[in-house]
Amino acid sequence: MTPWREVLKVHPAAEQFPLLREVQPEVFEKLKNDISETGGLIECVKLVKSSLRYLVVDGRNRLDVLEALGDEWDVWSSIADGQEPRRDFFKVVDLPSNQDVEWFVISANIHRRHLTAEQKRELIARVLKLKPDVSNRQIAGMVDHDHKTVGSVRNEIEGRGELSPRQALTDTKGRKQPSRKPKPRKPKPRKPADDQSAPKALEPITPAPAEESPAAMVPVSEAVWGAVVPAAPDANEIVLSAPLSLDEEIESVVDAVDSLAAKLQAAGRLPELAGRLSERMGEWARGAVQPASHSEAAE
Repeated sequence: MTPWREVLKVHPAAEQFPLLREVQPEVFEKLKNDISETGGLIECVKLVKSSLRYLVVDGRNRLDVLEALGDEWDVWSSIADGQEPRRDFFKVVDLPSNQDVEWFVISANIHRRHLTAEQKRELIARVLKLKPDVSNRQIAGMVDHDHKTVGSVRNEIEGRGELSPRQALTDTKGRKQPSRKPKPRKPKPRKPADDQSAPKALEPITPAPAEESPAAMVPVSEAVWGAVVPAAPDANEIVLSAPLSLDEEIESVVDAVDSLAAKLQAAGRLPELAGRLSERMGEWARGAVQPASHSEAAE
């Protein structure tokens, strides 16, 4: 059996990835058992056609497995005889440029390999050079890595001059976004004002006194006792009106005090009435109850 590498050539972009039998031999053996049991390939080997021969861009490990399984799995010798590749094992893809090939190889292999952190960064750098206008987040999704790492690699290769800085990048929705977000401006601290420019403290505003009604201008003693102890009724009134009971007199006095209290409250002098009444109630409690004349109440 002719080795497949003598019939097919590997594209240089595909050679940059390590072979499975070298880095993960146990996975290579598992792949060999799977192909032997299923009797074919789940995924075809990808080829591109050059002017002279076919080039392998994806599927080197599958061809190594077929070669290891023996002559009955030789599916490439017919290509050397000038026949078209078998469609159940090969697929010819249209990749017109080397850049297209490299991008295809990276996309096809990145999710199949357990690469080290350093290999991941090298791969990210290759992708950035191929797609410099693609955003960090979009590339991070392609290579299955964090977008902050992609940004760090971008800064490194831009600093080394291997990649020209871009003013705008294309996001996942095809929109142009600034490559670097502007930093928010911090407000400048205010300079402390000197004594001359410092604003003067506002003087407290004293509310204007409320206008006093004529009734509020009457001295409290006269106003209070003029309402509580009314002037002596006229003699005719005494004859014509029936005498009031004590309860009725109390109600009359309370009504008069309520009316006066409302007027004094409007004038801001209600505490004076409360004080005078408190004094009188104290005298009444001590038994010093003396009938006051109208002239005494007006003093």
